Amino acid sequence: MVTAVDGVPGEQDRFFATGNLVVLRQVGEVYSAYAHPVPGSLKVKVGDRVRRGQLLGACGNSGNSSEPHLHVQ
Repeated sequence: MVTAVDGVPGEQDRFFATGNLVVLRQVGEVYSAYAHPVPGSLKVKVGDRVRRGQLLGACGNSGNSSEPHLHVQ
């Protein structure tokens, strides 16, 4: 894992749109981002090796989000 942001409040924040965030390096130079988890819910940290099916955190609405959802990019 290359990036982990945890602790962004669960309220709309147009200046930090992703809110809490996990970015994983896949194969080569391919990355995936998972945005808006619940503050304090991340189960991974930078440098962790993440496996298929592993829990990253809880679905939430941190950042620029009005309702709980997972933004994958």
